[in-house]
Amino acid sequence: MRTIKLVSASLLAILVSATFSAGAEYQASVKVKKLLDTGKTNLGQKIHYPGAGSAQIQSLLVELPPGAETGAHQHPIITYGYMLAGAIEIRYEGGRKKTYQKGDAFIEAVNTRHNGKNIGKTPAKILVVFIKKPENRPSREIGREKPLPGANNFSRTLHKSHPVS
Repeated sequence: MRTIKLVSASLLAILVSATFSAGAEYQASVKVKKLLDTGKTNLGQKIHYPGAGSAQIQSLLVELPPGAETGAHQHPIITYGYMLAGAIEIRYEGGRKKTYQKGDAFIEAVNTRHNGKNIGKTPAKILVVFIKKPENRPSREIGREKPLPGANNFSRTLHKSHPVS
């Protein structure tokens, strides 16, 4: 009898926890779609939180005209991207590449040189969210001495027009 009660309690706990998944705390009329739930970057790197102490979240809306490139850069911190419109291709040092289009969510590679390019005929719009210590810059422009294929000065322009702290 005790075993039956234990099994019943376990099943009830599983059903209750399944009910309280992402968005379950909202009214039934509210639609919630989980965009991303991961512990790894898009290149398979394990995500490490920036450490104890204060944290800062910064978000940007990045828009690349057709054919525009970000320029070679890297992110020393956790960076979340969500494609609001258009399509981009990101080329990484070592030859790997990833393509994202409207509706795709991703965690960008950490400390890995890359260059993003709008490969569509319309502007690409990306919601970018940085999770960092307040003193960290969210990205570093690099590679002027050794650019990735197709990289240009768009990254420098982006950082001047959207200063980050």
